[in-house]
Amino acid sequence: MTLGVYLLTSPAHFLTTPDEQINLRTTLSLLEGQRGAIPAFPAGFASKTGIDGKEYAQYGLGLPVAAAPWMAVGRMIYPGQEVDFTAWMQAPPGTMEDQIPEIVDPDGFFFLKVWASLFTIVVSALTVVVFVDLLLLIGVRLLWVQICGALYAFGTYQWQHGRTFFTEPLTTLCLLAAFWALVQARKNGLWKWYLLAGFCWAYGIFTRPDTLVTGLAAAWLLLVDPDKKDSPIDFDWKRIIAFAAPWFVFGVLVLLYNQYRFDSLFSTGYEDQSEGVHFTTPVLVGLHGFFFTPGRSLFFYSPPLLLALFGLASFWKRDRWLAGGVFLLVGGYLIVMSMWQNWAGGFDWGPRHIFQITPFVMLIGAAGLNDGAWFDAKWKYAGLVALLLLGAGIQLLGISADPVETIRAFLMRYPEMQVAPGMPLTSMLLQFNVYLPQFSSPVLHWNAVWDGQAFSLWPLVFRNGLYLTVCARLAIILFVALLIAMFAHLRTKPNA
Repeated sequence: MTLGVYLLTSPAHFLTTPDEQINLRTTLSLLEGQRGAIPAFPAGFASKTGIDGKEYAQYGLGLPVAAAPWMAVGRMIYPGQEVDFTAWMQAPPGTMEDQIPEIVDPDGFFFLKVWASLFTIVVSALTVVVFVDLLLLIGVRLLWVQICGALYAFGTYQWQHGRTFFTEPLTTLCLLAAFWALVQARKNGLWKWYLLAGFCWAYGIFTRPDTLVTGLAAAWLLLVDPDKKDSPIDFDWKRIIAFAAPWFVFGVLVLLYNQYRFDSLFSTGYEDQSEGVHFTTPVLVGLHGFFFTPGRSLFFYSPPLLLALFGLASFWKRDRWLAGGVFLLVGGYLIVMSMWQNWAGGFDWGPRHIFQITPFVMLIGAAGLNDGAWFDAKWKYAGLVALLLLGAGIQLLGISADPVETIRAFLMRYPEMQVAPGMPLTSMLLQFNVYLPQFSSPVLHWNAVWDGQAFSLWPLVFRNGLYLTVCARLAIILFVALLIAMFAHLRTKPNA
């Protein structure tokens, strides 16, 4: 159901951010044997010149490597003609592919962007499945599993961000799958689960190097057992080796690739950006932004996460081992990202840089629902329905328009000028977008919808039948898979 809703509400605005465009081009570069070399954006945005004179992305390879087989299938479905990525990446922001003369097959190029977005939609739906199964695994009652699954899938910005080609959705899936595997390992002690957990966690780092901020959470889950009477330290060499082996493998791959590109083991390309990498924001300023600002508040863009405030104590009482890992992961992201100079992100819907903590915060809320006595109040179901409707309404507002184009249209209303030495008006307006309600993205999206200027999905649905063809093929595949799964399930029943 989640996948169906995500497909139905997939965007008409595909890969409008430079980050997504670079991820797609890197993916296709790997398919073409170019080893990740890409055409450069103006001023070398998000890339660095390698020792061979070519440009390489600053982002991790996890998403391009994972998406490469998917894109290969897409090329088989619609081979199309060769497209000029250089012209696309260097065109003015928001330029449609059929407005770029160098692109000889606009429909084929449009399909590539659609297909890339569908990859993340599948990843996001799978993340919801893993989340639900994790709740069942830790003993949450079926009713609350169903409710929390719906709240997470449709009430948080998992829905809005799960249709992009950013690296955050895949990283979230990797981290959640690692937790799921570790819970399995704790139940039966089999080393294969530790190996799987290590692989998933390491692949999250391979996708986004900043996933290293979750290192303390990994150490806690691997080495600490707070329920042991004699000592909380639970040291097992076999378990550690199985978990750490994938980290070592992916770490070596990253170092060797850095050496190949930039003649330096520790150069990722990120340090080449004009803004640099600085953690100069006071942590309380960043935390205030993530919790209380209309433009970046985690709870405003994902209202169901408010349930976590009432689940902290019950989650710790239920399972101190798992709760400690979740608290350290969430805390690691919040503290480190709050200090980053670019904590607010760019033209984003909500706090994208802490998107990975969303299912884990929802997990805390699920524990509160399952164990909290105050949730037995008569109005609990009405309150949960209200949370779901509020959250879904905010997400529908988010998917009604392209956040990038909406903010860009807002900025274009004002002239380019300096309001103070070194302070362009654009920078001040972006601060308004974060801190002032009347300039926040939800208000801008509402105004766009009200004025009939939203970048709606539907005008492009039947574009030469291309989008419909893609969705129809996927629907057939999913229907057949569902039938196979249903018959397989029936065969396992005694009376089937």
